[in-house]
Amino acid sequence: ITGQSGTMVDFVGTSFVDENGIEVTGNIEVEFIDAQDNKDMLLMNTPTITNFGELLVSGGIFAFNPSQNGSPIQIAPNNTINITMNTVDTVNTMTIYTGAVDPVTGEFVWTVSQQTVPPGASNFSTGNTGWVNLDYPPPPCTGTLTIDLPSGRNGNNSAVMVYFADRNSVVTAYDWDADGSFQVDGLLCDSAWVQYVVISQIEGIRKYHVSYPQGIDLWSTNAFTSTYNLTSDSMNVVVCDVALRLSIQDELVD
Repeated sequence: ITGQSGTMVDFVGTSFVDENGIEVTGNIEVEFIDAQDNKDMLLMNTPTITNFGELLVSGGIFAFNPSQNGSPIQIAPNNTINITMNTVDTVNTMTIYTGAVDPVTGEFVWTVSQQTVPPGASNFSTGNTGWVNLDYPPPPCTGTLTIDLPSGRNGNNSAVMVYFADRNSVVTAYDWDADGSFQVDGLLCDSAWVQYVVISQIEGIRKYHVSYPQGIDLWSTNAFTSTYNLTSDSMNVVVCDVALRLSIQDELVD
């Protein structure tokens, strides 16, 4: 199977088992999703953050979801699927991470495996289903950011994400107390260029905002603290999900 972003999965001869560990026979269905850049990762709501709150730089992600008669199935023990991913990173040793929503926090996070992929390699095997990410962690980041939304917009009706224009990373800002003030703590790296993406819906009216690129400077103080104040006039109305996706993609820089 070849995904929309060019990732290929080969599972000839691979066996699958059901939830009871019994080998599956007959036809199966496969959902396959892939993404190479953080524009798609942002729109898929798959931020590049580990389950320990660390920033990752991604070489590409995919989700391989096999099923039979509507029920999920798994790759059998000692079996794998083979992946060819068109990652552009030829310098860093990449590590395979698996992704899922944390049942306690409700956040989508990536959990590290013991499997690595050498620099420049594009082929590997995995026994994981669901979301898989090829990543490396950058040096620890210390920047902190607050994004204040207009009155009436908060964590109950709005989402805020931070897009890295100069690396394949994206993070979510959170408004834990629903006061309209979203935070990112310790995840902004020196010399990074970022854009803030806000999506909001109140009484069926969908609005969004994409900021101009913002620079992060940790050189002088080894700490970055900033507040970005968003006004109602800077929020744009969109009528449907497709228009929202296309508008955000157009305004994010490459």
